[in-house]
Amino acid sequence: GAFKWFERAAVQGHLRAQVVTVRLARLYSSVKAWAWIRIIEERGHPDARELREYTEPRVTEFRYQEAEALYQELRKTVIPKE
Repeated sequence: GAFKWFERAAVQGHLRAQVVTVRLARLYSSVKAWAWIRIIEERGHPDARELREYTEPRVTEFRYQEAEALYQELRKTVIPKE
């Protein structure tokens, strides 16, 4: 559905799509949401802190490792190189 299309655009580096991806991912995957929040934090998006504060308590210690690993993978390809 829509999530797939927003995530594709997010992977291509579109900041707005990255934020929408976070908002949609929160509905079903705190791991994906956490990873994308880290991406938009690095890009300096003003909503990142609020999104993180909402999502962080929902990522258990076990799932945190999974979320951090996903973030590291996304970071290699998503954040535009300067």
